[in-house]
Amino acid sequence: MTFPGSPLFDCQSDCTIDVICGPLTKWFDRLHLQNALQDWEIARQFLHRYDDSPATFRQYRGELQCFLNYLWCLGKRSLSNVDNEVIKRYYKFIKNPPASWTSSTIYRAFIDAECGRKPNPQWRPFYQPGKSGRYRASQSRLNAARTTLTAFFRYLNALDYVAKDPMVDLSRRDKRAKTVAREESEPTYRRFTDAQWQCLFQTLERAANESPRYERHLFVLVTMKCLFLRVSELAPRQIDTEEDRIPQFSDFRKQDIDGETCWVYNILGKGDKHRAVTLPDAYLPYLERWRRHLGKDA
Repeated sequence: MTFPGSPLFDCQSDCTIDVICGPLTKWFDRLHLQNALQDWEIARQFLHRYDDSPATFRQYRGELQCFLNYLWCLGKRSLSNVDNEVIKRYYKFIKNPPASWTSSTIYRAFIDAECGRKPNPQWRPFYQPGKSGRYRASQSRLNAARTTLTAFFRYLNALDYVAKDPMVDLSRRDKRAKTVAREESEPTYRRFTDAQWQCLFQTLERAANESPRYERHLFVLVTMKCLFLRVSELAPRQIDTEEDRIPQFSDFRKQDIDGETCWVYNILGKGDKHRAVTLPDAYLPYLERWRRHLGKDA
């Protein structure tokens, strides 16, 4: 069985059929499915809403390309005819897709051509690395599908493009990955033991005592470990206002909690939401040390 589908959206969501070039329009013609091109256009408009969120755009684009290929090529339906049963069958499909829908290499969806851009014939909706057997969907993969389709059908329902949101009545069983042996379904994550962390801290602290060049390394490691931060919560990053948010010493403040005064680190975290992390007493000497290294009052 050959793969009957095609990549649908380039890396830029504001692409149009004319920009993408003729091969995709010819593929739509071969589908012989009414409203498929209209479905594509409304999906493109949905993706356009996430141009300013690259990670969300990439996830939504990947999931919609997979879902629409299934819907048109195998389900032989348009979006207006999607119901709860279609979604259930789609979840069964992505848990165990045909080999022709998978690839052992990740290929770009679109490649350069004389007329502009064209669909890459080597692209596939599912990635199975190496020769590690048949593709098996992880729980994170199913969660990504749920998140994408929930947002997408809410959008379609708000526009009255679909009569009813088919994601509402989806059961938990449909959204769960198959239970398999742990070594097949869950990756193994290597983590430091307490003894290894202690050895790392001691080695880095000794290096910082011998050379100031390691002071920054020591401060970053201790801060990330003691305060359980994401990298983006300690490093400069761009926020929704397209301004650079740079962490400062003023983010460390005294705060009254339950009648007691303590030090906290105020964070602009995931989703540009504020939260405060209480500083452990054992962390304060490292903060003071870093300030002294920078020539500031402890």
